[in-house]
Amino acid sequence: QAEMLASKSNYEWIAEGRHAEMGLHFSTAMATGVMMRRATHRAAEQARRDRMKSAMVDLAEYVLDGEVTFGSGTSCFVVSREDAAAAEAEGGQEGGGTGGGRGRKGRNINKARIIELALEKLKAQEKEIALLEERLKACECSSRMDTSV
Repeated sequence: QAEMLASKSNYEWIAEGRHAEMGLHFSTAMATGVMMRRATHRAAEQARRDRMKSAMVDLAEYVLDGEVTFGSGTSCFVVSREDAAAAEAEGGQEGGGTGGGRGRKGRNINKARIIELALEKLKAQEKEIALLEERLKACECSSRMDTSV
């Protein structure tokens, strides 16, 4: 029992609810406080993961122009908008449209790749904005010359 007791901190034993069986006696208020902190942390962490998942779905749908389904792990299933429209035109989608795209044409893509694609798209848009700003300046300069003559 001494080895087991030394393997974890008192806090960990309380958090697991096994402190009494290890011969550790703390007030109920203290044990409850530890449990509450753990539950609060779990809830906050789950909310953070849910926000990340939602943001990743939105980003993937924007970057990949498709319907995105995330499973567990590091990849997602993407059905392009054209493929989805074609499937509906053929009389609906097989497989009910859930469960990672069963019965639907699509592709799996890694979440890290989605972020890389988003970065590539942002860089391309920055270049396009710079080019359009140059063209706008050139257009404004030529229109000023026309009116001053």
